[in-house]
Amino acid sequence: MLTLSAMVGALLMSRAVADPELSDQLLQTVAARLKRAPLKA
Repeated sequence: MLTLSAMVGALLMSRAVADPELSDQLLQTVAARLKRAPLKA
C-alpha cells in the first residue's frame, strides 16, 4: 500500500508543479527511495 501511495503521490506532485526539472526530480527521488525500501511481508 505504501508503494502505491508513494507512486500516486509523486505523480500528482510532479504534474502539479510548473518546473520540469522539479517534476523530474520528484519522480526520480521517489523511485530511488522505493527501490531501497525493504519489503515487509
